[in-house]
Amino acid sequence: MTLEYIQKLVDIMDEYGGIDFTFRYKDPVSMMAKMKHQTISKPLNKVLNDALGLRFILNFDTSSFQRIALELEGAYPIKDGIYRVVDQTTGKMNDDGYKGIHSYSKFDNNTFPIEIQLWTRVQALLNVYLHDNIYKT
Repeated sequence: MTLEYIQKLVDIMDEYGGIDFTFRYKDPVSMMAKMKHQTISKPLNKVLNDALGLRFILNFDTSSFQRIALELEGAYPIKDGIYRVVDQTTGKMNDDGYKGIHSYSKFDNNTFPIEIQLWTRVQALLNVYLHDNIYKT
């Protein structure tokens, strides 16, 4: 990430207030399982599109999420890079309870994407519960 993009993230946190920041990296066992099951049909950088996740937990409803995601896209520093938003605030096609908005930033073909997750506080509680008690059991 460039310093300008990081500054935009900080500016958004200041502008909206009430935003907690955390991050996670995908568990190596989960990465290996994804690679084993998906690399036959997908390129590696698509399989590991979520190896690093930045999480912004917001103290307001989802109506501002899309605007924040678009602000991040507008500030995206790399013209040849890839920036994609996936809105899962109403669930996924195969709904398992998970909610949130993800954006994926990929600077070039030689890097893995970075996933930026936007969650409400309620979504954060539910998503962490689902991860710890449903997905990983």
